Amino acid sequence: MWSSGTEGEMVVMKGQRLSLQCETENTTFADITWYKDDEPLPVQRSSPRNMIKIPEITGDDFGVYECKAQNALGVTSMKMRVTNGEL
Repeated sequence: MWSSGTEGEMVVMKGQRLSLQCETENTTFADITWYKDDEPLPVQRSSPRNMIKIPEITGDDFGVYECKAQNALGVTSMKMRVTNGEL
């Protein structure tokens, strides 16, 4: 979805569905943690581990989402800024 070490941007409207996927070389052997605005997300928001699915965006859902994947080889992270598309 977006490249490691970069910050992408996604513009969505309130009420739309949001789905973010953490794409790494090997998520099977990685511990994946999701953050929104530098705060860990509850587990139920990130199930399965490498995805976030929000069925209906509200104002509280806008912000910067980050996926961190860690295994014996190291840590990689990706960020996505989700902004409000309403004028």
